[in-house]
Parts: sequence; structure tokens; C-alpha cells
Amino acid sequence: RARLTARPIAKMAGVAACEIPQIDEWMIGAEAQVDALEMHAMFERWCAGQRDRNLVGAPNSETLRDLMGRVVPAFQTIFDRHKNDGGVVAIVAHGGSISWTMPAFAQNLSLRYALENSLGNACSLAVVEVSGAPYVTRWDQDLFAGVEPAEH
Repeated sequence: RARLTARPIAKMAGVAACEIPQIDEWMIGAEAQVDALEMHAMFERWCAGQRDRNLVGAPNSETLRDLMGRVVPAFQTIFDRHKNDGGVVAIVAHGGSISWTMPAFAQNLSLRYALENSLGNACSLAVVEVSGAPYVTRWDQDLFAGVEPAEH
């Protein structure tokens, strides 16, 4: 789905899409037997600091630490490569891989907020550079006041 979304965006912007496998969606495993209550319980465990826990019913699912260890370095590489470009970089990915890892990347976002406001289909956020660090300025419809992007 992310590829199908990225293609027309890249074409409209006149740029080539670049696939970054590290930003793939959270892996729950093919044998997963998970319901919404268990998913919520796992999110609560993550918020309580148990980031090495995976889903009950999906023993091979990625833990939050696994997911962050895979996605956050990719975000950092993109940020470092483009923070002085003065333009916009669009990352098209599944909401979970962004929602659950952004608090480990952006300086002003809590895990509780991200989990309670998980990004769904066609949602977006904005991240800017402030004094060399990434900050979220918009999370779907929520604006984060007091965060001013750096001048380039």
C-alpha cells in the first residue's frame, strides 16, 4: 500500500521514489492470532516501559525495541541527509511504523501520545529541524505550538 501511495506523489513532485526497507510496517508474524484488546494491552505494556514485549498470540512479532531499532536509524539517516536542503522530504509508510517509532526520533513527542493518536490511512505529520534536532509540528490534525523550524 505504501508503494502505491508513493508512486503518484513522486510523479507529481517530479522526483524518483526511493524504497527504504527499514521503514516497513511492524511485523506481527504470519501465525498471529491477535484481537483489539490484546493489541491495546501490549500498547499499555510498551507505555509502561516494557518495550521488549511482543504480542501474546504472535510470539514472533517485533517488540517495540526491535521496531525502533530498525526504523529510527532510517529516519535519522534521512533527516541528516536532507536537513540542510531547504526543501520537503515525504516519507510514505504505514501508520504503525511511524506512530510507534516517532517518539524515539522526535524530541517533543511522547509514546503515550503517539499510541493514543496512532496514524491511520492517509494521515500525515510534519517534522522540522530545530537547533539540529527533529521536532513534530503537526500530527494529523493536531498542531504543536511553540515549535519553530530552523532558518536555512
